[in-house]
Amino acid sequence: MGFGLAMALVVVYNTLNANVTERTREIGTMRTIGEGAGRIAWMITIENLLLGLAAAPLGIWLGLKTADLLYAQLSSEAFTLTAYIKPSSVVVILVGLLVVMLLSEIPPVLRILRLNLAEATKVME
Repeated sequence: MGFGLAMALVVVYNTLNANVTERTREIGTMRTIGEGAGRIAWMITIENLLLGLAAAPLGIWLGLKTADLLYAQLSSEAFTLTAYIKPSSVVVILVGLLVVMLLSEIPPVLRILRLNLAEATKVME
């Protein structure tokens, strides 16, 4: 389970880092017109947490369907395997997701806070 969380942390970090990198000019423009760095960081944090919480049910559903398909291949007339998930496991999954999302956001958000406005808003050539 620890390996899975570590892999999720790396994947989410790469996604968030790419998101912040692609939006550098937008973030720089918002900072230039007076938006505070903390407010922008908070906006990105909330956006990413909502994205993660929206993706969680899909991930749980896909995991259950994949397990059903695998169990269907392993089942025979002598025994039947079925996939289910306990409600307490859903809570653990959601808490783990929130922790991974928050930990993976630290470097990109710190980069937003240290953003050089002159470089961020220059016209790309």
